[in-house]
Amino acid sequence: MLTITGLGMVTAVGHGAMGTLAALRADVSRPRALHAFRVEDGEGGATVVAGHPVTAYADGFCAPGAWVRLALGAFADMVHRASLPSSPDFWNRTGLTLLGPAADAERFPELLAAIPDAWERLYARPVAHVLGVPLSEGNLRVLGQGHCALAEALKHAEADVAAHRVDRVVVLAADSYLDGESLEWLQDKGRLQSATHSSGTQPGEAGTALLLEADTVARARGAERGGRVRAVATEEASTEDVMPEALGRALAEVARRVLPREKPFRGDVLLDLNGEDWKGKAWGSAQMYLTREHLDFERCRLTVPAECLGEVGAASAPLAVGVAVGAFLQGHNPEGEALVLSLSDSGRVAAVHLESA
Repeated sequence: MLTITGLGMVTAVGHGAMGTLAALRADVSRPRALHAFRVEDGEGGATVVAGHPVTAYADGFCAPGAWVRLALGAFADMVHRASLPSSPDFWNRTGLTLLGPAADAERFPELLAAIPDAWERLYARPVAHVLGVPLSEGNLRVLGQGHCALAEALKHAEADVAAHRVDRVVVLAADSYLDGESLEWLQDKGRLQSATHSSGTQPGEAGTALLLEADTVARARGAERGGRVRAVATEEASTEDVMPEALGRALAEVARRVLPREKPFRGDVLLDLNGEDWKGKAWGSAQMYLTREHLDFERCRLTVPAECLGEVGAASAPLAVGVAVGAFLQGHNPEGEALVLSLSDSGRVAAVHLESA
């Protein structure tokens, strides 16, 4: 079982995990007008859209450059917060998994046309080079899988730790919807919230770092243990034309798979809902398949980080895990359990069950 012993964040409401968690707890949100991108206002003119940039931090960085900047900031925050050692012995036994947006040719047509291996060349390698710690290249992995990438990263980390290839794994996730290609993609797909489309999403950006260790290793070095990963599950919706009902059924299935059978779940439920109708309908559908035997809805607290941060894509699930860990450590989750649910627009869904340490 993996234990979470480190956490770092860079978001629109805080340049660190401590500030971000406090802001989210207080429902602080800092949307800003994106003056470089305009859409029709429905009256023959044009208007700006609102987004959630990490101001005075990722300004001027686009696509892979922004991912690198956000990932490095989250890593630095985690190292500082957890007081991690600089010794080669520690880092030589540490794996690194980078999570980024899905390599979608519709979202990144120019980038992928020019540099097909951009995720490796412009994201993973620069981050590993600049971190400043002696990581082994053989322990580096990059997953460009969007919202559900964390679940895959946790499976890989569990396998690597169980096989004693490493003692711990750092997961760095970053995503930004504020570059021109991503904004155009959201607008063309009818997914961007604007004056004429209130049910769309507000684009955001974020970086999140998680340190996952074998529990015995964490105890041996006296690390603060923020939570444990109890179970992970992923699923593909069964229809080619991914509809909310099918996504909801698949989401309910992965939730049932990770939850204990002996009692209904009580605690925090963290969702990557983002203001789009299809995600809200999928969650509504999922609830039809989750009975009181699975979730005690009256004893569950629903948390939607995108309400404060906008859509942060591949960083959403790691950030939700960080929010859950913060609640464990600060005593805001008396039941000591959390369920992180993810919905991908490709039809993939994921669930992660956490418990306090």
